[in-house]
Amino acid sequence: MKIGKFAEKNNFTTDTVRYYMDIGLLLPEKKGGHYYFDEKCNEDANEIISLKEHGFKLNEIRDVLYIKRFTNPILYERNKYYIDIYQNKHEQVLNEIEILKDIECKLKNKIQLLSTKKFPVKHNLGIDINTLNLLGCPSCNSNLVLHKGDIKDNQIVSGVLKCECGRVFQIKDGILISDNNVYVKEPFEGNTDDFFQSYIKETNIEYMHTLMKDFKWLLDRLENEMTENTVLLDLGVGYGIVLRKIYNSLLSNNIYIAVDHNISILRSLKNMLERIDCKKKVLLICSDFLNIPVKNNSIDIVLDVGGTSVFSTQNNECLLEHIDHFVNKNSIILGLYVINKNFIQNTIKKTIEGLSYNILDDRISKTIFNTGKYESELPNKISNYSCFAKR
Repeated sequence: MKIGKFAEKNNFTTDTVRYYMDIGLLLPEKKGGHYYFDEKCNEDANEIISLKEHGFKLNEIRDVLYIKRFTNPILYERNKYYIDIYQNKHEQVLNEIEILKDIECKLKNKIQLLSTKKFPVKHNLGIDINTLNLLGCPSCNSNLVLHKGDIKDNQIVSGVLKCECGRVFQIKDGILISDNNVYVKEPFEGNTDDFFQSYIKETNIEYMHTLMKDFKWLLDRLENEMTENTVLLDLGVGYGIVLRKIYNSLLSNNIYIAVDHNISILRSLKNMLERIDCKKKVLLICSDFLNIPVKNNSIDIVLDVGGTSVFSTQNNECLLEHIDHFVNKNSIILGLYVINKNFIQNTIKKTIEGLSYNILDDRISKTIFNTGKYESELPNKISNYSCFAKR
């Protein structure tokens, strides 16, 4: 019989049959470009099914079939041989059960230990009242004045910020929301744990490895540049990968401005910061990149890890040119840029240098193909360009 009928008869898929052929479990005869499966193949298929039901791995099943094919033992010898392999497998399973019992006990103890661990009392995180001087109208750069604010422990939990030009910004549940922000539906609705687990499973392992190396390269340089009173702007904070990495390195007077247009993600970050009893100055701002309510010349370090890459795919422009008025004359850029045929390395380098930065260090990753589900909007062939630049 042909492969399709053979697969159906034995409740295999055709891909499974082909794989079993590749590793030597099935040996059909090939005639005129087609494989034909005889009664011996059916016997092997039954043997494979039976041995799998008894816990044998495919490489062990292959060895059993090899012995049968090479020696073709008579009934007595075959029975003795099978007794031996089943006894050995039984002993192996008993050993594995003991190991699993030990692991189960350790897991149970670890879960109990983690479950009883006490964490700081959760407190409301909002806009630190001492950071209001950094906020400004994106239209006229005037001060934003607080109206009807609910303040707890110097944190503005809710309220209204008004500009004399008429623009109004809301603070809701500790997050500053731009007046023209549009709600963006997000598949995980801020469930950070689900996102990270899904991202790791669905992303090309080679691309993941490249990202980890690029992040380490950037963060090593970032930590050497932070001093007291440094103000950082994270363009497109997302699920806060950079913030999480450098949180413990932030000094008491550093201000970390985390901008994203997705309110559910920012709420997730806020929840995480509250759980750890955040004592750092972190401002969560829900806004598009062109309407960030921050004053001109107020930013020391720009973290452009994904912001420009996302913006350029939608606008065919470089985001850094649009946010340059936020940064001061001694500012630093730490960026990670996705390079493809439409957004080349020289383009971003020329843009950065054209904004009066000196590129002190940079690197480009190897080319990656088919990055994964969460970068599906990207071309199939990309590389990452990492850059450290200073005025």
